[in-house]
Formats: sequence, C-alpha cells, structure tokens
Amino acid sequence: MKIVYTPIHGTGVELIPASLRNFGFTNIVNVPEQDIPSGDFPTVESPNPEVTSAMALAIAKAKEVGEVGRCNVLCSATNVNGRFTAS
Repeated sequence: MKIVYTPIHGTGVELIPASLRNFGFTNIVNVPEQDIPSGDFPTVESPNPEVTSAMALAIAKAKEVGEVGRCNVLCSATNVNGRFTAS
C-alpha cells in the first residue's frame, strides 16, 4: 500500500509517519515542500486539510508517485495534529 502524507507545515512531520510505520505501513511518501514546520504555512492559504487547495501539493505528489496516477491513501494532519484526515 502506498501512502502520501503531508503535515501541512505542522508538527506531525515525524510523529505521523513513525506511527504509520509502527502499524506496519512502510511505503510512506512525504510532501517535501510541506515537511518544514512553519506557523506561516507558506504553501497554503489555509492549513485546514478539509480545504481542497491545502491538499493541492499532496494530490500532485500522489499522482506523481502513484501507479497509473494514483496512490492508495492520501493523508494529512493539522498543524498541531488535532485532526488526521485520510482518503
């Protein structure tokens, strides 16, 4: 299973991938442009994962690394890991 994960510049850059690995998931691809924690959220208008535009880089990464343009799971966390989303 291929997972694309973005912390959207939040603190989950280490916690979430490590947690996924602890559950046996090994094919985790991060969105490098959004891996740097920053309260300015320089790549998004809003760091809310429910806002489609906030997920644009993750969607692009999923298309880039996926088989036939798809990955199996696309997930993100809010800046303080209060919410985790997966689709």
